[in-house]
Order: sequence, then structure tokens, then C-alpha cells
Amino acid sequence: MTIYRHRVTGPGSAGDTWTTTLHSQGAASLATVHAAFQTLVTGFIGTTLGAMWPNETSATQVITDQLDANGLHNVGQLSSTITAVGTGTGGTLSPRTCLVIGLRTAVPTKAGRGRMFWPAPDVTHLTGAGQLQSADATTLSNAFAARLTTFKATSQPVVLHRGHDARTVGGIPEPLVPSTFDNITTVTIGIILGTQRRRTNRVTNAYAGASV
Repeated sequence: MTIYRHRVTGPGSAGDTWTTTLHSQGAASLATVHAAFQTLVTGFIGTTLGAMWPNETSATQVITDQLDANGLHNVGQLSSTITAVGTGTGGTLSPRTCLVIGLRTAVPTKAGRGRMFWPAPDVTHLTGAGQLQSADATTLSNAFAARLTTFKATSQPVVLHRGHDARTVGGIPEPLVPSTFDNITTVTIGIILGTQRRRTNRVTNAYAGASV
């Protein structure tokens, strides 16, 4: 089986760039898996998430990397340009505020969980306490789970546990440790939005000052 890393990316409202990542494994070719992932992304945004995104948010590219047996090095890559723009009419939240899609496996510990950080919906989808409306969380989780179900007919979505090449640490040789993975069985979306500081930490800041 081949391990794939899938990414979707686009410009943020503050001049930043957002990226979110999913892994999968299967026997299909890189081209076939990449096409299936592109369908997943454009379908999820086009039918569900895009209507909740503010019009300042968009996805512009999907990338699929074919990885070696350890999940560490690219051995192939395909990239496609997409146009998936938000159509919501509400105000835009900080790019650091994220919609967190939880990826659960049969493993009950933290090792069996993954997360995807997508740009947040506009403010009309929040409660007065700043939380995602529960009805929207349900709509989004059902929609993404349906897309993953279709996608896994081509490549099984997984939570990847990275191995490493043979190496020497502190003068002590360590053998190759292959990567392992667990199949994703459940999608969750919580009403508390997440945060990713690195989405704006490369954006040039501007300061207001006052003398004292």
C-alpha cells in the first residue's frame, strides 16, 4: 500500500496562507488518488462549507504527495489549481480562528486522533458566546463524513504515525522505524473553534503608538 499526504491551501484575509492536511493509504495510483481528493475538497466546499465562509476566504490549490514507506520523503507529487470561494455575507474572523475537523480512529487514546484546521465560518454562524452553532457543526460533520466515505473507495483516510530512517542519535545507531497508520472511522466537529497562530506569524505587523 502507498501512503499519500493531501493538502488544500488558499489565501487568508490578513495576507497569510492557510493549509490543512489529510493522509490516506491505498493501492490506487497517484493520479487517481489526487483526482479523488480534489473531488472531496471541491465538493465539500462547494456544497456546504463555502456557503458558511466569508467572501474573503477561498481555497486555490490541492496537492497530493506520494510518500516513501516511512512517510517522510516525497517520491511523487501532483498539484491542481481550484477556485472555491466563500459566499457567506457575515463578518470575517481572525485567520487564526479555525474550524477543527476531528479525525477519530478505533484507537481510544490521543494517538488515534487527528485534526484538520480549516478557515472558520463567518460570524453569522456563531452564537453570542462565540461558539459555532450546533446545527452548523452537525451539517458540516455530516457533509465531510459523506465526502470521506466516497473518497475511501479510492484511498483509505488514515491518521499517520511517522516512523524514521535509520539514524544515529547521541552516537547510538537507531534502526529504521516504518510509519504506521490507523483508519479514520469517525469525523467530529466541536462548537469551540480552534486557533492556529502560525497562520499569521509571517504577516507583517503594523503598530499604532502613543507617547506617554
